[in-house]
Amino acid sequence: MKRVRARSELRRRVSLAQFSEYVRRFRIRDVLTAVNSFYQASSKRDRKPFVVQRPVLVGREVLTETLTFGPHTLAFIAKQAILEGSDLRSTPFAEPEFAELVSLHGNLDDGMSASSNLFDTYAFLYRTSWEQFTYQDSLFELIPRYYLLFERINGSSARRRVDIPREFERLFGISIEDFIVLGFSFWSLAEKHAIFFESALEAGQVESIAERARDGRAAKVLELIGASYEKFRAVSGTFDAIAATRPMTAFNALRMYPVVRISRHELVAPIPQLIIERVTRGIFHIMQTHLSEPSGNPFTEQFGYDFEDYVGILLTEAYGASSVTREPTYE
Repeated sequence: MKRVRARSELRRRVSLAQFSEYVRRFRIRDVLTAVNSFYQASSKRDRKPFVVQRPVLVGREVLTETLTFGPHTLAFIAKQAILEGSDLRSTPFAEPEFAELVSLHGNLDDGMSASSNLFDTYAFLYRTSWEQFTYQDSLFELIPRYYLLFERINGSSARRRVDIPREFERLFGISIEDFIVLGFSFWSLAEKHAIFFESALEAGQVESIAERARDGRAAKVLELIGASYEKFRAVSGTFDAIAATRPMTAFNALRMYPVVRISRHELVAPIPQLIIERVTRGIFHIMQTHLSEPSGNPFTEQFGYDFEDYVGILLTEAYGASSVTREPTYE
């Protein structure tokens, strides 16, 4: 059988409506668990970009089409399944249907037509960064970076106007440390299981994690990183106007709620790495939103001071204290 990666005969322009019409044939839970399972399998093989192959008929010839894509494609498929689907469907969802969704996404018309217009050049770069940058982060660098920023540096800052750990716990009833540790634990579950249970951490064999999860702390983490279908749709609805014309770059609520509740006790994280994003970098967005005031945002001002100290630590480690000078303070 001949192979083909990209041929004009296989290219087609697909509207968001066409994509939605196809994905709504399937049960939401089937699509989400399939996305997670594919992500798991590809991650174990350390295979990026992701690859799916399928037979296609071109004229009278059967060819093997190779589809290459990244995590942003999986995130888009999961998002649209939640927005458009239902768990009352009966159409089977298997490898051919998964490959078709990947192909539809690859041909999705998002209004950014190719031309020499400068805006289109910027638009192309914007879309590329939106699709790729988040998923290229080293997950295990995010955890120490944001723990250091929000716990250690803020806690010892001489310029502290906002006690970030204290404010976080006041607002959400859980410490930043527990939020990060339990978030990491949910990530670990999602990396191994397409579906996991809310009580899994409390009932787990790692006593130190189980202890952190008890007294409702795991539930408090899920309030910040998880959503039901209805909650997910409500958040997504505020971006409908953008999604209608720029579906490829419209906000994906999985960035806020990477864990999706598919039944009373069952949870799915279609793209597990987004859990790590939410419990590290996401702390900035959570606090920025909740501490915003009409006169300004004390959190963002405090974060600026703390980030300056963080950069100072890195430079000192690299070049020595004698080579690093703090920004002067003007009266």
